[in-house]
Amino acid sequence: MALDDHVLVLMLAPTDTFCHVGTVSQLRRHRHHHPPLADMEYFDEDGRRLRAVFDDPHLVTDFEAITGQSVDAAELQGRIAATLAAAREEAPRHPELDCDIADIPEVQDTLRATLVALGREMNLAEEAPGRDPGSMLHNLMHAAFG
Repeated sequence: MALDDHVLVLMLAPTDTFCHVGTVSQLRRHRHHHPPLADMEYFDEDGRRLRAVFDDPHLVTDFEAITGQSVDAAELQGRIAATLAAAREEAPRHPELDCDIADIPEVQDTLRATLVALGREMNLAEEAPGRDPGSMLHNLMHAAFG
């Protein structure tokens, strides 16, 4: 069953070195080339594992919850913390991005709050066709790990 457009989705590399967060509708519009979308793991704001549906390898068209495949929220929070720590370490290696590591959010009290904070920083909602969304964290994830 497809998810509601406003559900927050975490796209996370199995190596915990890359993540994106956005709503289902934002991630549907976000063309993504590196790392490959098929290599990512997907979770909703409740920690349910999701299956991404693709029309082409660079664009997710939908997400479906996988029944019985929830992950502990604390485990996901730990994986997100590891990803953000890796981003903070990489930031000085990319002066072209003018990264201020103080702008990289911390893990919050709940998984949902963490995804809201990351989604706000990823800023995928402001992406325009043919234009990079320009968020420092978004661009750092691609430059360092994508």
